[in-house]
Amino acid sequence: MEKLSSKETQSSQKKAVIYLRVGRTPGWETAIDRQRQECEDLARALAAQVAGVYADHGGSGRFKDRPGLRKLLGDLGRSRDVFWLLVSSRDKLGRNTTDNRGVRMALDGLGVRLASAAEGVPNSGSTAADRFTAQVHSTVAELYHRRSIR
Repeated sequence: MEKLSSKETQSSQKKAVIYLRVGRTPGWETAIDRQRQECEDLARALAAQVAGVYADHGGSGRFKDRPGLRKLLGDLGRSRDVFWLLVSSRDKLGRNTTDNRGVRMALDGLGVRLASAAEGVPNSGSTAADRFTAQVHSTVAELYHRRSIR
């Protein structure tokens, strides 16, 4: 049985933040609206209150080129009252395996759980099986991205 943290027991409605990312492709406005709707639906399913929305438009998928994600992580480090980070799919955190793993490690250190509309919610996010699954998703996303830009 998984032990509940103090964040989990403080209230029945946990706080969540949403992260959206779109590239430079035509139709990005529609894509970002779809991502937001998917994340808001996920928040309702988790009975979570959305406390903020962060987004990055265009640029590469590399962490250094994503001011919205950097701000999100900084804000999470200062607030410490957010339980969920919601994304439409895990590859929105990055298509570079190293960057993706760094973001996931930062979230783990802050006690924030990742939930994805496409891939679902891991059991705890901290088990070996959860980390393995996240690493596989990240590696496949990076491979797909590298093949699509050839």
